[in-house]
Amino acid sequence: IKIIEPRTFASTRALQSLTISKNTLTDLKPGAFEGLDQLTNLDLSENQMTSITSGVFKGLAALKYLNLASNAIGEVHSGIFDGLSGHKSALKVIDLSVNVISNMDGAAFNGLPSLKSLKLMFKNVSSSLVFDSMFSLNRLDMDGYRVALTPSNISTHALYNLRHLHVKNCNFPTLHDRFL
Repeated sequence: IKIIEPRTFASTRALQSLTISKNTLTDLKPGAFEGLDQLTNLDLSENQMTSITSGVFKGLAALKYLNLASNAIGEVHSGIFDGLSGHKSALKVIDLSVNVISNMDGAAFNGLPSLKSLKLMFKNVSSSLVFDSMFSLNRLDMDGYRVALTPSNISTHALYNLRHLHVKNCNFPTLHDRFL
């Protein structure tokens, strides 16, 4: 499987779990999962995706677990999780580990009030990390961050529910008081 077209799964409305992993998936068209309003688990790990287009996750209001690990995603931009956001969002876990993220928009995770766990893997990130709207996040895994974290390029003041912090293979010469 290389491409998933819009509304591919529209006739399987009762589907609760969907795994499309270990394929050669490179392209998800906007609306690819539209109609799957009962889906709670989506596993797209171990594919060859380099980016995610806005609108891909439209209609997945019940989604709780999104696994995008082990792809080649290089950028996480604002709007990537459109369709999953809003005050009724059920999304609890996003796994972006084992990717090559080099650019991350701080607003990408805005509007995900139920998000509890976020796993990120970076490669020479040039952007700032902003976790300002992640009030319910209690687990944050960061692997491979290669930029010094300073008060000017990270904002974590909304992470007051954080219970588990895993920082691995990161090049932090100094952790500042504003980090936690």
